[in-house]
Amino acid sequence: MNGAGCPSCSSRGFNKDLPAILYYLRINDGYKILWKIGITNNTVKDRFPRDFKKISILETWSYEVGNDAYIREQQIIKQYKHVSYIGDPVLLDSGNTELFIEDILGLDVGSSL
Repeated sequence: MNGAGCPSCSSRGFNKDLPAILYYLRINDGYKILWKIGITNNTVKDRFPRDFKKISILETWSYEVGNDAYIREQQIIKQYKHVSYIGDPVLLDSGNTELFIEDILGLDVGSSL
């Protein structure tokens, strides 16, 4: 009503009340390889339209309630904070705060590092 839009009705951002996926990605920007954990109410491709060419989806988990995905994401981020990526942004579509310098979940068995 104040011109900013309703977060519950917005098509952007994350809605904890809707179904969601928790995703784990490898990001290769041509200079470095990083790993990312995140959540979305959309598909990974829809979440990262400008960055999708540098993304490999390693795993996704579906949640009926987005808040459950959010809680799990936050647990993982906290557990692996010591290997968080600190540097220039590598993703154009945001999400640079959940990047890691190591394969924190050990799911990137097919990469050629």
